[in-house]
Amino acid sequence: MNGATAADVLAAEWIKLRSVRSTLWTVLVTTGLTIAAGVLTAKNVVTHWAALSPADREDFDPLAAVLSGLFVTQVGFGLLGVLAIGSEYATGQIRTTFMAVPRRVRVLAAKAVAAGMAAFVVGEAAALGAFAAARPILADRRLDVGIGDPGVPRALLGAGAFLGLVALVGLGLTAIIRHTAGGIAVLFGLVFVAPWVVPALPAPWDARVEPYLLTSLGQQMYALEPGALSPGAAAGWCAAYAAVALGLATVLISRRDA
Repeated sequence: MNGATAADVLAAEWIKLRSVRSTLWTVLVTTGLTIAAGVLTAKNVVTHWAALSPADREDFDPLAAVLSGLFVTQVGFGLLGVLAIGSEYATGQIRTTFMAVPRRVRVLAAKAVAAGMAAFVVGEAAALGAFAAARPILADRRLDVGIGDPGVPRALLGAGAFLGLVALVGLGLTAIIRHTAGGIAVLFGLVFVAPWVVPALPAPWDARVEPYLLTSLGQQMYALEPGALSPGAAAGWCAAYAAVALGLATVLISRRDA
């Protein structure tokens, strides 16, 4: 494949990604959990709505409730990026890949496109599924929003975009570490550990740093109401996470042995 075009490499990487059995299981589990969490959260809100304070009712964001499962399942979507390259490092197949396509940056770019698009499409489907399943439940309290309501299309699209970017972060981290478990561990730290550590920082740094955490950026991308950052600014910072991870991976993958 020394004469392989970019399209050839992309096709090969897509075949490898979808042929890994763990990819299918990751897609099914994360999609199912995202929808289930949205339904359970909607039921919980409807059940306890009368007990909420007026302030909590006024601040209620129906879309954030529907997509609450993404706080957990974002790791699953990031795992798509981890598996895109981690499985090859685990088996040693990465050496064969680089022998077939000596231009390693082209391989990494093809993996990024395949994993990022897969996570975006599946993530968008999961977000729409959660929206469709939870909306009738919220309608009992007239808390639902329609697909055409202001901000809803943008927020749903932001959810898919965020999950695609998380997959790119996972890919970049694993390409740097060259170990599946290591990539998962660092990704887990960014998603779950950092939100616990940052509040322990002395004021005002805790409040200043929190909006820029990966998870917080995602929540601001798919919220109906702007947070500390606008959805566009949050998307830009989230893309910066992916750019830094992939940028460092690009440098290292070209300089060291497979």
